[in-house]
Amino acid sequence: MEALFRCHSRLMVVRVDLGYGEFDSPYVNYETARYHREQLCLASNTDSMFNHLLGDAWKLEWQPKKGFHYHFIFFFGGHQCQEDITQARRN
Repeated sequence: MEALFRCHSRLMVVRVDLGYGEFDSPYVNYETARYHREQLCLASNTDSMFNHLLGDAWKLEWQPKKGFHYHFIFFFGGHQCQEDITQARRN
């Protein structure tokens, strides 16, 4: 993260929390959650939404009521990307 701030004068930082619905959550184990993260990471290489992605960070958590869920932070080039809320809400 520090290297990104040193190398780029503008960054757009987007935090996205991803979890499972209350009916699916009890059936999602670690392997399934990891597979879904891997699929998202693969999509970031081909989906135009990630064209200006410079880096990312993620953390997997588990809670009894919520189950597995991810916290992602995406770092985009700030000269090419604006409107962080719009970017975070894209499908």
